Amino acid sequence: MKNNFEHIKCSLLLKALSLMAKIEDTGYKAYIVGGAARDIALGKKDVNDYDIATNCPIKKLEKMFHTHSIGQSRDFGILVIESSGSHFEVAQFRKDGEYENGRHPKDVKIVDDIEIDVKRRDFTVNALALNKEGILIDYVGGMDDIKNKMIRAVGNPIERFQEDHLRMMRAARFGAMEGFRIEFRTREAIVKMSKSIRDVTPNRIRMELIKAAEKGGVTFARFIVLLDELKLLERILPEVSNLKRVHHNPEHHPEGRTVFEHVLKCIVISNYDYLSLLAILFHDIGKTPTLVITDKGPSYYHHAKVGARMVGAICDRLQFSSFQTESLVYTARNHMKWHRILEMKPAKIARLINSPYFETLMNVCKADEFSRGEKFVHKGQFDKQLAKVLDIKAKWESHITDNHRLKLVDGDTIMDLTGLQPGKEIGEIKRKVEEYIINNDIDPEDTDKVKKVIMSIYGEVDND
Repeated sequence: MKNNFEHIKCSLLLKALSLMAKIEDTGYKAYIVGGAARDIALGKKDVNDYDIATNCPIKKLEKMFHTHSIGQSRDFGILVIESSGSHFEVAQFRKDGEYENGRHPKDVKIVDDIEIDVKRRDFTVNALALNKEGILIDYVGGMDDIKNKMIRAVGNPIERFQEDHLRMMRAARFGAMEGFRIEFRTREAIVKMSKSIRDVTPNRIRMELIKAAEKGGVTFARFIVLLDELKLLERILPEVSNLKRVHHNPEHHPEGRTVFEHVLKCIVISNYDYLSLLAILFHDIGKTPTLVITDKGPSYYHHAKVGARMVGAICDRLQFSSFQTESLVYTARNHMKWHRILEMKPAKIARLINSPYFETLMNVCKADEFSRGEKFVHKGQFDKQLAKVLDIKAKWESHITDNHRLKLVDGDTIMDLTGLQPGKEIGEIKRKVEEYIINNDIDPEDTDKVKKVIMSIYGEVDND
């Protein structure tokens, strides 16, 4: 029989096999299961996370190895074992009891048979097992589904999704990762139960979105399309789903009839980090409420400003972190400014650059520009825009402090020269002085010139 480990050169696999051998030396069985078994069966070489299932009693494992548990995982027969300097999640063969909240079983029954264990899992491609010789164990037709490029629930799909509603999103993610289609009965069950996704906690939904985006633009776009086909997108992100009804002017956007199709194209051509891909997904959601049909076609006045508020609401709803929220809101609010870069004063560009989220903004703007195809890409124009931005960045980035504030002049110097006391007026003068220095390319180390600028700005503010 085929040894499925032959194509993998990985020290972590050798450590996992050594751990399994130690367990089996005591007369028990041990298998690699879950995502690692699936990825090995798919022929992937880069497998870095190995979960192990065994019928070895948990008390015996604790005597044999250095172990610890995560939360209440020990109650479900799961331990983390440290072996050869690495950590492995090791679970006893089990059968889940009745599920009570769309996520957790009330109890689990420890069993002695790997077949019972794999049949409780979500999808056939995730219900494979590998013994220490690399021989594949398949009780549910997972290998056939891999050959047929299909995601299929183990057993009754309705029951599987009632056990854990998040499995509906996971079906879309696994399908998107490998370009697999969703099997008919599994698909029908998800569509029928799609409303139940609202019962899943925001944290778990957010993590599924991030996991899909971490796989790159092509995978993430397929994921969004599958969510839409399965009626999940309208439940999770109605703001994105609504873009299907908003038409674009074909003269400006030949890549798709709707804003939804434009956004998908932007994602497909992008190979950025997960946060940039999420920012691309959200960047045009403000076009739905701002749509106005004119003689020249659809227009979306102030859609960036409106979209920024909508993105903030999404981030609050899905409990994104402060950094994630600020980044996504910043890109939505500012993505239209790129088109005016060549006309902008240097100080305004410097303030855009002077943001921890500027790289994400650039990724969104590039995807937005290049999504429309070669005929509409003004490559020379984009290169000029980029050159101007990089020139300003190189010239002024040494004056940016760790908290991303310009440091061209300090408040103490302004107060010493003007006699003003601390207050809003100092901040206003500081901002105007900084803008003058950048716009007129003044060396901030030339203290005499800077002092003259301060007094000139002070005179303007005082006269106002």
